[in-house]
Amino acid sequence: MVNLEVIPLRMKGEARAYLVLFEEKPGRGFKAEDGLDSESPAAKSHFLKMQEELTATRERLATTLDNYQQYTEEAQSAQEEGLSNLEEVQSFNEELETMKEELQSTNEELSTVNEELQTRNSDLQQARDFTTSIVETVHQPLVVLDRGLCVKMANKSFYETFLVSRLETEGRFLYDLANGAWNAPSLRALLEKVSPDNRTFEEVELAHDFPTVGRKILCISARRLNGGEMILMSIEDATRRKAAEAELRKVQDDLRQGQKMEAIGRLAGGVAHDFNNLLTGIMGFSDILQGGLEEDTEAYQQAGEIKKLGNGPPR
Repeated sequence: MVNLEVIPLRMKGEARAYLVLFEEKPGRGFKAEDGLDSESPAAKSHFLKMQEELTATRERLATTLDNYQQYTEEAQSAQEEGLSNLEEVQSFNEELETMKEELQSTNEELSTVNEELQTRNSDLQQARDFTTSIVETVHQPLVVLDRGLCVKMANKSFYETFLVSRLETEGRFLYDLANGAWNAPSLRALLEKVSPDNRTFEEVELAHDFPTVGRKILCISARRLNGGEMILMSIEDATRRKAAEAELRKVQDDLRQGQKMEAIGRLAGGVAHDFNNLLTGIMGFSDILQGGLEEDTEAYQQAGEIKKLGNGPPR
């Protein structure tokens, strides 16, 4: 005789499971060979012990079933969460694939832009080399300044005119060059107007004593370049021209003075000629007057005095 107990188990999915417990009923079914009498105290004690063990087993089984059920729920929840995570990962992978395609497209665009930039840089370098060649071949001294009035570059004519080196010039503040020779108030005022206001000025004269080449008279022009980021300053050494102009003005003044003296001489000659004609007429009139007078008269003597004065002072 046994007690039969069937316990349904919760399983995932459609499959169903059962836990079947078989329990032998105490007091019945003992055989003679077991050596125990079902009615004996030993048998009763044995069955009580077995019953206690069975009760403990049931409790452990119930705990195990609860744990299993909890584990199953957690596993199912974990599986659902895993599926959700898998979907998220799949969505993320799709996004990564999209980003990869976009990145590839961007890389292609960047490659195209980079090629264009290299081409422009090459063109810019060629233009810069061309400009530098032109600047170097110009006989007039040229200086390129940045917004802070520091020298970015100067041409060969500048170095030869002022007897300075590239090392002494490039990168330095304009007003510090040549021991401050360029720090002239007039030039400073003009450059301060050119720098912020995009103005230009033409042939502003600057006379200064330079420590390397002596006194120079310069005509300076300036204008902004590259959207105002740089200033081109051209310099004309007008020292010889100004000296020649001064000499020419002196010659012209002397010539005008000589022409004035010549005109005065001609005027004086004309006056003298007219005076001589008048004097000749007076002397002739005196002869006529004296011829019609008696010699012992006072009028005769006065006419003689007039003739004497007309002939000039006595020698």
